[in-house]
Amino acid sequence: MKYSKDHVWAKKEDQYFKLGISSIGKKQIGEIVFVEFPNIGQIIKKDDVLCIVESSKSASDIISPLSGKIVMVNEELKKNIEIINSSNEEKGWICIIDPSSPSQFDLMLSKDQYEK
Repeated sequence: MKYSKDHVWAKKEDQYFKLGISSIGKKQIGEIVFVEFPNIGQIIKKDDVLCIVESSKSASDIISPLSGKIVMVNEELKKNIEIINSSNEEKGWICIIDPSSPSQFDLMLSKDQYEK
């Protein structure tokens, strides 16, 4: 798992990457009450808005750390938004992307680098 400066984590799974909000990002946003998911098949570029999350205090753009095509969104999270609040770095992932530039993952931060 690696992290972006914009508080998004990415985890490599076969040729795809699972993306979600980091614990630090989640703490800054507060309790999330709604996620506007990206569309399956949507092409995302690195540093584009991946999705929008809403908390009781505000709406926040979640910035993609990778370029590629959205191949899956977390249907379980759509049904139960609480998952992102209780398990944001595991079960509360947002989407899976098929990267167009897999080497972008190598430029992301390790957990230690991110926490500093």
